[in-house]
Amino acid sequence: EGEHFERVSGLANIAPQDAKWKISPDRQKLLYFNASLIGIANLESAKENGPNQTGFVLDYTDAKLIDVFWHSDSYHLVLLSNRGVEVLEAEPEALPLLLVNLSKEDANAYYDTRMDALYFLDYQKAADGNLYDNLYKLQLDTRNFVFPEFIKLKQYEKKPENKKNP
Repeated sequence: EGEHFERVSGLANIAPQDAKWKISPDRQKLLYFNASLIGIANLESAKENGPNQTGFVLDYTDAKLIDVFWHSDSYHLVLLSNRGVEVLEAEPEALPLLLVNLSKEDANAYYDTRMDALYFLDYQKAADGNLYDNLYKLQLDTRNFVFPEFIKLKQYEKKPENKKNP
């Protein structure tokens, strides 16, 4: 009958509308993206967010997005673009950090959230002058990641307490 549903969140408009959708591992956020924009929306009840909560959009017009993956911390995004593999915080006005330059402009990738590993295809020019496709694995877990200060679990950080002087 269509009676048992509720409005969860508004979505910030991205154009063109042909967006792909992905839910965060903690099931609290939704990302949707096209070739140049990434939208993030909270999936908490609209009652908690307020009726006009629409999330935000990350502008990525300086490159062409091929795919976007959630990191297992549900706070960082792993981007595959025509430029390379990048990591980006899911926050307004965040800046991407380039991890790998790719030779292929139409690379394919798979992200394993259980292992925090990105598998991607790229080619390499061999000594014989031929180009060969290779499969690579980029480990992005917090134990092995090259930039441990960049990837951190934001939801577990403690905020400083306001202590009053006696």
